[in-house]
Amino acid sequence: MSAKSFFGISVAMMLVAMAGLFVFHDKPMLYACIALIGFGNSNVFSVIFSQALLSMPGKKNEVSG
Repeated sequence: MSAKSFFGISVAMMLVAMAGLFVFHDKPMLYACIALIGFGNSNVFSVIFSQALLSMPGKKNEVSG
């Protein structure tokens, strides 16, 4: 799977989960939405970080900082 499509899927998952926070009122569904937002956010960070390292390998210390 390409990084671009994985990034898009993760962002879409976070948007759906954020909409779910406004729609659902029972605790298990709210907890599931919060978990999906956290999971999507961790995916977005890793994709952006890996793309930054691939685009500038000579500046890996600055990118990781």
